[in-house]
Amino acid sequence: MQKKEYKLTILGCGGSIGVPSIERGWENCNPNNPKNYRTRTSAYLEISKEGKEDFHILFDVSPDFRTQALRENIKHVDNILFTHAHADHVFGIDEIRSINRIMQKSIKAYGVQATNDTIKTIFNYVFTPRPKPYNPEATVDDIFFRPQIELKDIEYYNDFILDSGHIIHPTKQIHGRIETTGFIIDNKFAYATDFVSLPQETIEKYKNLDLIVVSAFTTKNHSSHMKLENILELLEYIKPKQAILTHMGATMDYDTLINTLPKNIIPAYDGLKITIG
Repeated sequence: MQKKEYKLTILGCGGSIGVPSIERGWENCNPNNPKNYRTRTSAYLEISKEGKEDFHILFDVSPDFRTQALRENIKHVDNILFTHAHADHVFGIDEIRSINRIMQKSIKAYGVQATNDTIKTIFNYVFTPRPKPYNPEATVDDIFFRPQIELKDIEYYNDFILDSGHIIHPTKQIHGRIETTGFIIDNKFAYATDFVSLPQETIEKYKNLDLIVVSAFTTKNHSSHMKLENILELLEYIKPKQAILTHMGATMDYDTLINTLPKNIIPAYDGLKITIG
């Protein structure tokens, strides 16, 4: 059996308005620590076999994707996994056309039907039938003049297999008035952002993983996000080998967190990289 290695890059770890924000500035975060500068939440997973780069998964496409992709030199995306269709998780979709042009092909993306239906409404121009290029000798720019994304519907708790053979298990999460999707990759790693509560079935699925990336937006009570105190209780119950906190707002100062969290739990920062063997 070929050994797989998973390298995760946190593209952005901020909440919907980022840190600093227009309205709140830095709030509790030290502006002198660059790890408190947070773009909107997204992540990039590179899976290698026997040391050879094999597959690339993008979790959500934030409004800051252009900046994130330039910083991390991202030029290849095999699949996109959408957690939900809030603006801070999908409003970078138009930037995907640049990736399409580099790869010269469309990208398959996965979300539950409610998420996909909302994306199709917001980005109607992407999913309406594409007219043929005016130029009979069309260039790549002519062909990919808008993003080419093939949306595939998935269902909570029903495994699906990517073309690469990687197994994805989608879970249900409660995010205020809507549901979001968590993703477990090859039963090793979970990406679980934007929730205020979890069904027991989801909690049980998240037990004993090598790594979970979990949102921890605030230290305060919130209508659609679980506060840090309860996130830590959840992590104590599910016992991952390691956890990374993401989707953090301006009440979550990096130095304060790194000095007070258990050793197996770390706050993310934009550009954080971690490898799972």
